[in-house]
Amino acid sequence: MINNNLANYILLLTLPIAMISGLFVAPWTCTFFAIILWNCRNNLEIANFSISKLEIIILLYAFSSCIWSIAPQTSIITAIQLTAIICLCRLIINRNDLIVIDNQKLLFGILLALIVFYIEKFSDGFISRTVRIFTSNPKEYHLSWFDRGCSLLSIATWPMLYILVKDNKKFLAILLYSLVLSALLVSDNMSGLIGFLLATIGYVLLMISKMRLSWLIKISIILYIIIMPIASKFEEPRLIAKEYGHMIPISYIHRLLIWNFVSNSAMEHPIIGQGIGTSKFTAIEERDKFFYQNEMLSPLPLHPHNNVLQIFLELGLVGVLLFGLYIWKILSSICNISATNKDILWGTATNAIFINYFFIGMVSFGIWQSWWMLSILLLIILSRPR
Repeated sequence: MINNNLANYILLLTLPIAMISGLFVAPWTCTFFAIILWNCRNNLEIANFSISKLEIIILLYAFSSCIWSIAPQTSIITAIQLTAIICLCRLIINRNDLIVIDNQKLLFGILLALIVFYIEKFSDGFISRTVRIFTSNPKEYHLSWFDRGCSLLSIATWPMLYILVKDNKKFLAILLYSLVLSALLVSDNMSGLIGFLLATIGYVLLMISKMRLSWLIKISIILYIIIMPIASKFEEPRLIAKEYGHMIPISYIHRLLIWNFVSNSAMEHPIIGQGIGTSKFTAIEERDKFFYQNEMLSPLPLHPHNNVLQIFLELGLVGVLLFGLYIWKILSSICNISATNKDILWGTATNAIFINYFFIGMVSFGIWQSWWMLSILLLIILSRPR
């Protein structure tokens, strides 16, 4: 059994560092996993990277898309990143003893992240501005700087809640939930907040039904995957902005514009897509831009801000089908493990983690962003059955 104190201390500081500067999350998390792999250097027999047939098909298709990609080099790099993440996921899943998480350090890390958030909020981002001293305008401060930190905080809270409830520390679990929810309510991270609330609904439903309603979670997510590309194609963002712009924040209007543009762009290569990782290379014409409330809104700033639409654009309907099958398999595995271990608490908490992560990915971050992909590995480690 490998119990690495250094890895635990790095894990402890991950959330606070993400809160101070989301830019550091990826390299910091890479360090965490580098330590795990370093532990394996003299014990390669413990490494088990075996992957499923579906994962092999997904990877083969990802690499195949490099052939017709509009940006082959980017597609190759993205496909390699995806391969590394899937292999590491399998290593972590197949080797439960790879690293032992210190629950107290995880709890302390969450509480420290909350403290950092409130210090930053009421000091106009003093720590963040100090960290960004080498940027062009370090005095400028935005609550949106905490989006990555708040998103990661909202997801990582569920494993801790599972541990506390499992240990019959329900009052402490309620207190922690309330503290995290309060921080999300006063943050600028709406995706983290809504994801947290949706995960709460899923958690309560599954807890009350003793996991019998797990099929409802699976069906709801698959329906969303099917409906989102269709709904995005036929919605009219400019008309919505004209009729209801006074009621809707500009960021929401921008999302609608992006989703509509991506859905229409995906129809140029609807079956196989334009190549994995190529969203930022999608051609944008001047007429696609939208001047709204004195701002020029780009129809595609780097990524579609929706994981389903990004897959549809880059990998086509084939990619969406594989994505849906993979999601179904993951959720089914959660149910099976919960039933096998007779651990309803784990099943409900892990479903909550998935719902929280899935929703944030549908409105905020690009699916291939390195820190977002690495966070999956963190969540797998944190959410293992106790």
